[in-house]
Amino acid sequence: GTGGVRALAPEPGEGGDGPVPDNNPGEDFRLHVPETTQEPEKRKTFQVRNAYLVTHTRSGIVIIDQQHAHERVLYEKFLSGNAGGDGTGQFLLIPRTIRLNHNDSLLLTEWWDHFRNIGFDLSDLGNGSFAVNAVPADVTADDPGTFIESVLELLKSPGADARSGKQQLLARSLARRLAIRRGKPMHQAESDSLAENLFACQAPSVSPDGKPTMVVITYEELNAKFKI
Repeated sequence: GTGGVRALAPEPGEGGDGPVPDNNPGEDFRLHVPETTQEPEKRKTFQVRNAYLVTHTRSGIVIIDQQHAHERVLYEKFLSGNAGGDGTGQFLLIPRTIRLNHNDSLLLTEWWDHFRNIGFDLSDLGNGSFAVNAVPADVTADDPGTFIESVLELLKSPGADARSGKQQLLARSLARRLAIRRGKPMHQAESDSLAENLFACQAPSVSPDGKPTMVVITYEELNAKFKI
């Protein structure tokens, strides 16, 4: 056939979990890289147009969309309860106080346990004021109030319906909010780590909202293209 590029994973995963509302991405993400030194035989990646990572597996050449891939990795991390390492998140040296309007205060209270499950530690100070004592490891501590407000806006959007459980919906919203964006340069260790973490996911081939994270060009397809 003529289409030599297919949306595949080395180990095909399941479909997505429904649509997620779009948002205005900022610089809230922090891509964590394991401290262990990478072994020489591990696969290497290289970044193309600050948007795609190219690597290889036993199946063929793999082209990864860095944003969709990071969304999948973060989504499964939040669902697994590993957002804060031990489930508690990273505690702030000085807790931040945020103020929310009445509707947002009610919404945060409704989702309180789910925020705690992914690594936030919050205290209700009354009258719409809340103390942020800890945040998930992937969230920067610079302005947790703005971050929480942006997540609450996602939870209020039309796409935030009841087709998924609350924990899944919050995990998808956070993954979309925190994922590295296309156009963002990545260091070698970051891109290698992202590829390894993606291949370790339960559903590596799709983002949380069902978009492809990668395409694979098999070696057989390459041989046919080069008439080998």
